[in-house]
Amino acid sequence: MPSEESTDPFEKSMEFLRGICQMEHFHLIETFSQGMIQVRVKGTSGRHYEVKAKQQLPHPGLSENSNRRRKTWSTSVIGAAWKKDIESKDQNFTASLCLNINEQKTHLPIGDKLASLALSLRNDIELAMDIALVAQFIVCPRNKLEHIFTFQDEMIVTQDMIDMNDEDDEEMDWEEEEEYFNSLQIMDLEGDIVDFEHNIDQVEEDLFPDLNRAEDLVDHLMRAFDVQEDQRTRGSS
Repeated sequence: MPSEESTDPFEKSMEFLRGICQMEHFHLIETFSQGMIQVRVKGTSGRHYEVKAKQQLPHPGLSENSNRRRKTWSTSVIGAAWKKDIESKDQNFTASLCLNINEQKTHLPIGDKLASLALSLRNDIELAMDIALVAQFIVCPRNKLEHIFTFQDEMIVTQDMIDMNDEDDEEMDWEEEEEYFNSLQIMDLEGDIVDFEHNIDQVEEDLFPDLNRAEDLVDHLMRAFDVQEDQRTRGSS
C-alpha cells in the first residue's frame, strides 16, 4: 500500500524534480528550512541558469479559512555566462531573465513547475528561437552582464536605469508597490515551456539526444568569445 507521502502532490512533484536533477547538467539545491528550492542548469549554449522558488507566507489580513491563505511559491530565473558566476556570492556577472510559468499552470505543484522551466532552459538554444530575451541573453558578452539588471520581453533593463529610477521616484508604500508589480506583463510561455508526464526516462530520451560534441564546441566558442571581450575591455580602459 503506497504511503501517504508518495501520493501527496507536492512530494510527488519533488520526487520527479529530484529525478530530473539526477541527469547531467542539472543540480538541485533544497533548503526547505528557508522555504526555498533552487535548480541550476547548464544550457546547450554553454550558458548557466539558476531557477529559484521561494515560499510566500499568506497575507496576515486573510482569515484562517480563506482559500487564498495557503502558502504559494514565487519563481525567478537568473543567468550567467560561466558556472563560477552563478556560484559566486556577489553574482556580479549575472542577470535576471523575466520568464515565468503561464498562469494556466499555477495549479501544478512547485516541483512540476521547476522541472518544466529547468528542462526548457536546458534546451536554451531551441527556446531562444521562440523567446527573444533568451536569445539576447545567450549572445550577450559576459562583461556586459555586469551592467544588466534584467532581460525583459520589451527591453533590457540596465543597473544604471535602476539607479536613476531610485533617485527620481519617491518611495512607494507596499500597497502601491504590489499594484505596480501586478501590473507588469509577465511573458506567456505556453507552448514554449516543456510539457511532460512524470516519466524521467522518456523526458531524457525525447529532449536530450547525443549533443555532447556539438555542445562542447558551442561551449568552447562562447567561452573563448567572453575571454576575448574581457581582454578587449581591459585593454581599452
